[in-house]
Amino acid sequence: MEPDEQIPVSFWLASGKPGLLEEADRIASLPIRSRVYLSREELRTTYGPAPEAIQAIHAFAQKHSLELIGGDEGGTLVHLMVDKSRVKDLFAVERPQHKLIRGIFGLDGRRLASPALISPSHSLNLSDFQFPHPIPGEFKGEGQCIGILAFGGIFDDQDLNAVIRNSAAAENVSVVVPIRFKPTPNATFYSEASLDVQIVARSAPVAKQVLYLLPNSEQGWIAGVQRVLLDAANAPSVLSISAGWPEMGGSPGVSYWSPAALDALEDMFARATLIGMTVCCASGDSGPAVNNGPHVFYPASSRYVLACGGTQNNGTEVVWSDRHGASGGGISDVFPMPPWQRGVAANVVASDGLHRPAGALQGRLVPDVAAPAHAFIRGYGAVAGTSAAAPLWAGLIALANQQLQAKSIRKTVGNLTAILYDQSSGLQGACNDITTGNNAVPRGNLAYYSAREGWDACTGWGSPTGQPFIEKLLQNATEQP
Repeated sequence: MEPDEQIPVSFWLASGKPGLLEEADRIASLPIRSRVYLSREELRTTYGPAPEAIQAIHAFAQKHSLELIGGDEGGTLVHLMVDKSRVKDLFAVERPQHKLIRGIFGLDGRRLASPALISPSHSLNLSDFQFPHPIPGEFKGEGQCIGILAFGGIFDDQDLNAVIRNSAAAENVSVVVPIRFKPTPNATFYSEASLDVQIVARSAPVAKQVLYLLPNSEQGWIAGVQRVLLDAANAPSVLSISAGWPEMGGSPGVSYWSPAALDALEDMFARATLIGMTVCCASGDSGPAVNNGPHVFYPASSRYVLACGGTQNNGTEVVWSDRHGASGGGISDVFPMPPWQRGVAANVVASDGLHRPAGALQGRLVPDVAAPAHAFIRGYGAVAGTSAAAPLWAGLIALANQQLQAKSIRKTVGNLTAILYDQSSGLQGACNDITTGNNAVPRGNLAYYSAREGWDACTGWGSPTGQPFIEKLLQNATEQP
């Protein structure tokens, strides 16, 4: 690198108003009809950075002649441009010390985003996919916007046809780059971006899509989610994330993610709940046995997201598991079980070879739902992974939002995870319960969970039925108990 090359260093600042997570938990626990969401502007003004923290950053920047990057007004993550040659000495000698500066990102470039995408032995042509109960033809995603996080590469609007390999899908897609970075694109990056866009276009063909292109780092994750939250121009109401990283490393008790990054991302995902945004995350492709133990993917293990596992069709729909990978699932080592999952603890989670008591349900359970994990992408060929499940669920939620608006209901689905676990919502019965298979990965560790009636650690409550699931969401938004 050239000595005078500049890199962004990001500072996560405390909000000027406490209680954000508690308010998000309160909103998530309510039925849709009882929720009052914040607008993006209200999110900025209510939970923007504390003035004292902003003053501390400005003082640090002025003292060291650093450039403060704009772009996310009202965001709690702010960026300074720093000469690469100055980074080590500057932050080793004088990191800005302030109780309201909660984290510094950009000094550690470790990769922390892996697409949940592999090459399978067989695939489903996207043009052949249908929900078991089709969505009425007049609902195609009009007036809706879906955000998609894509990690590792950069391209612009002019490249979309070449990258997406589907001009019809690319017509509704635009590109946003929230933070400057040096891209390292590869075939997986391009195929992942194409997969996400093509699957969303299959389920919600006229919905607007925005690809947020990001570096594979903690800084990239936090900057990307913040931009989605504050992007008033595009205003996505659904976010699809087909990437993640294991919570824990190969050594016992060692987390891949820094505590500050996990705290910052949980803060950001809680903000998504406050503005009525649904976040759909792939649950991973290694069953439960990632990194020499039963670990789960983050951010699928966040309580503010919908964790999406995978299925495959063997004549009937079963758990996705083949010689290449399997539906990610299990129990979080980092996040406690949310209150709305405690009823699941009464159901023994079948575990075979995991060396973990089946009743030790102390953490957030993953996944919540599932969807087909095989696809054939135009221009790239066959792929598989829970990367295919997250955008399919995102498209379905966008269609639900359109149907809410068609009924003059000025709300979005928002965080549906807590509602899903409430049996009275009827959403569990509107899923196709997967009761056959397990998420073993024969090529590696043979530990796995087994499917069973009701929730399981392979496919959650099951795959989407289509319109019946949306009908239950509409009831949750309109009907009084």
